[in-house]
Amino acid sequence: CEKGFLLSDFKTLYPSVNIIGTEISQYAIDNAMDNIKSSIIKVDNFSKLHFANKSFDFLQIGLLKPF
Repeated sequence: CEKGFLLSDFKTLYPSVNIIGTEISQYAIDNAMDNIKSSIIKVDNFSKLHFANKSFDFLQIGLLKPF
């Protein structure tokens, strides 16, 4: 999610959708775009997200792989 640029673009294009971003960096959340900051949640372990099945209609996943 980082600072929420992509989330902000989605919210601008589709203002009625509910958007949730996940981020491990508190710095990124603290410095996220103001219009999306409240939609970003801090997570420590992406394998243990607590969302019910079928909570989302669309997922965008970006992963960084260490070299």
